[in-house]
Amino acid sequence: MITNGDNFVAGATFLLEYGGPGELWGFPWEDDDGDGRWYSALTLKDGVTLTDGTNSFRVRGIEKEQTMQEVALSSCDVLDVSTALDMALPLAVSGTPGFAWRDMPTGTDAPAVIEGELQ
Repeated sequence: MITNGDNFVAGATFLLEYGGPGELWGFPWEDDDGDGRWYSALTLKDGVTLTDGTNSFRVRGIEKEQTMQEVALSSCDVLDVSTALDMALPLAVSGTPGFAWRDMPTGTDAPAVIEGELQ
């Protein structure tokens, strides 16, 4: 892997394969924290330009993932939850919602479409 500390060296070259919309392969992956889950070692910004030496291509992310980071419990001491304590929660509705079979339409004609075929 071509790195400079934790960052890739500017201008690093990767052999990529394009298999259609949303299918761009060839970026390196790493087991970031040893949990057995592999993460992409780099992320492209929307609008970045890739080139094959002759043609230029602009990329746009289709799927994105965010991962929550663990922080020290002491960092939570400064959280202000006073507004949350003042919020009123909606009252629970007891019982079962009512409906009657009379609410259903009555069909009198033969079906117009059966298994996707117009009759």
